[in-house]
Amino acid sequence: LSDAEIAAYRADRETSERRRKGGEGTVTEVAEAESRLQLARAGRADAIDRLSVAILRLETMTGKSMAPLWRLRPDFTPGAVQTVSLDQWSALAEESSPEIRARRKSYEFASLDVDRNRAGHYPQLDFVARASRTQGETLSTVDQRNVINSVGVQLNIPLFAGGRVNALTGQAVANRERARAELDAAVNEVLVEVRRQFMAVETGGSKIAAYQKAVDASVVAVEGTLRGMR
Repeated sequence: LSDAEIAAYRADRETSERRRKGGEGTVTEVAEAESRLQLARAGRADAIDRLSVAILRLETMTGKSMAPLWRLRPDFTPGAVQTVSLDQWSALAEESSPEIRARRKSYEFASLDVDRNRAGHYPQLDFVARASRTQGETLSTVDQRNVINSVGVQLNIPLFAGGRVNALTGQAVANRERARAELDAAVNEVLVEVRRQFMAVETGGSKIAAYQKAVDASVVAVEGTLRGMR
């Protein structure tokens, strides 16, 4: 489309220049035609930049080079695209997105860390087993060997730890809230991108058809301008 616009505006500028030299046109008409031509060239440069970015993103997603990417045939007609609903796209993205899954695991870990620190207030019952073996080292006990085995339980009841448990629990809660905020932000970002891509699929066919009509109209305009110059 940009190439067709440039061709049309170039022909329009040449016509304006010819009319000015023939005494029928004005310098203002030539300047306006030149302005439209330069804007079309700037638009083409922007289109090339967007194409390069799109190809780079496609290569990043697929891990493959897009150098042999085929151009659309001149007679290409977009067909109807069968898509699932936006809600299905969104649900699949929330389930499969690596970013969301990583943030969700981070939140789960932070929640477990809160429980672990709160457990510092709870009594702790440990199973204890101990074994020792000694041998006499003096002249009177040189041949004596002692083997002691003991098994038991040990109950620790925390009374006061200088506020350490409360401080660690408060820090863990803050980390959990931050992880939750990061998870919500990741979900929102992914869902916005899903909606954008969904709408691109929904409207892509009509956009291609509209651009093709614009190209056809520009070609007709160029041909008409060239006939008028002869």
